[in-house]
Amino acid sequence: MDDGRTTAGLEVARDRMFGSDIHDALASTQVLGLVMSLRVRIGDALMAEVAGASVAAIDEWCEGWLELPPAAEARLRLVDTILGSFDDHGVSELVSHEWFTTPNLSLGGRTPASVVQTGEPTDVAPALLVAARASIS
Repeated sequence: MDDGRTTAGLEVARDRMFGSDIHDALASTQVLGLVMSLRVRIGDALMAEVAGASVAAIDEWCEGWLELPPAAEARLRLVDTILGSFDDHGVSELVSHEWFTTPNLSLGGRTPASVVQTGEPTDVAPALLVAARASIS
């Protein structure tokens, strides 16, 4: 005595289940891409500093054994945004890397890497982006 509602309900449940799995797989791939890209671009030491993690944790993120914490992901996305700004203006990888590790007067004499690591990304992003753009000119 199936009036079609059970079958329709099962189809919706299946679509949601598979859709959820696909979404999670895509999100995981996107995060892995971010981590791997930054690892190549800025190296393990600087990446560990800005993410507030150990190099061993970065290895675990890349191998899929450890989930990237949301706070670390937000910091890494901020770094990626800043690097994108440098890329848009033709700044070399070496200069970009040095910018993160050099004390910056517009950041109170702190290095951009330490500001990223200790601040809330949404709070420190404007100051970091202004400092990055100022260094480009």
